[in-house]
Amino acid sequence: MRRLRHTLAYLLLALLTTLPGAASARLTLGFLARGHALITAGLQDTANWLDRFFGDERVQEQASSELRLGLTTSFLEGEGAQFGTRLRGRVNLPRISQRFQLLFEGEPDESDPTGLQSGSGSSSLRVLLRNTPARRLSFALGFRGGLKDPHLFVRTRLTRLYQNGLWLHRLTPTVTWIADDDWEAYLRHDLERTFAGRYFFRTTTKPKWADKEDGFRLEQNFTWVKRLSLLRYVAFDWLNEFYSERDEKLEVSHLRLRYRRAIWYDKLFLELAPGLRFHADDGFHPRLEGYVQLEVVFAP
Repeated sequence: MRRLRHTLAYLLLALLTTLPGAASARLTLGFLARGHALITAGLQDTANWLDRFFGDERVQEQASSELRLGLTTSFLEGEGAQFGTRLRGRVNLPRISQRFQLLFEGEPDESDPTGLQSGSGSSSLRVLLRNTPARRLSFALGFRGGLKDPHLFVRTRLTRLYQNGLWLHRLTPTVTWIADDDWEAYLRHDLERTFAGRYFFRTTTKPKWADKEDGFRLEQNFTWVKRLSLLRYVAFDWLNEFYSERDEKLEVSHLRLRYRRAIWYDKLFLELAPGLRFHADDGFHPRLEGYVQLEVVFAP
């Protein structure tokens, strides 16, 4: 009987010491999971906000409606200044479905206010097959080459996010089939993180293949962003493009400093971007380049 009582006492003691430990472990794991989710969401929100602020090409992947009109004056040493406009945007079609978006991009001028008639114009209907914070899958059908010489294209794009410690990975494979030009594909990998709440770093690796080109191209870019205030940011870019069929492999490299500020809320932006270009055709001798851009954003 005494042995039974001792056995029950040991079992009770074991339960009293094990259950709190298991509950504590569950609480700890739950806290770590929530902390990991918060860090991931914070990194993702920061990256998306900076993409919108700087008008990065990734902004076209976002789900909200938006229209951007940019007026740009660019220059390259020895070639003088060039003036251009760029209109791009995406419009949700809620009456059809929350998953449908209309995308367009062009270079407007006096005779073509939308810019969709020029050879650089494109328009498409995109369907978001999957749209979650960590994964986005879309299918687009549209025309490229402007309304005067349209070429049908079909595009499939997957965006996948995952976190490794304090670093956020964004993997985006894209495959496009173009009538008369066969196909092209690229795989974009963004690795990014924040530092001390005021700094943001991103490195982008982007190999590209096109059926009409021999070999492949590779973009390797580095960007460091510093927040000066809520309305002012400065970014330093080191941009490189390689081509496998060139003897030098490295085709062009850019060093660029960008200063961008919001002039009127988050609707009107001014950007100054002086820099240097090193091109293989110039023997990699530096040439001054840069641009000044005024961009207007229309969004609900």
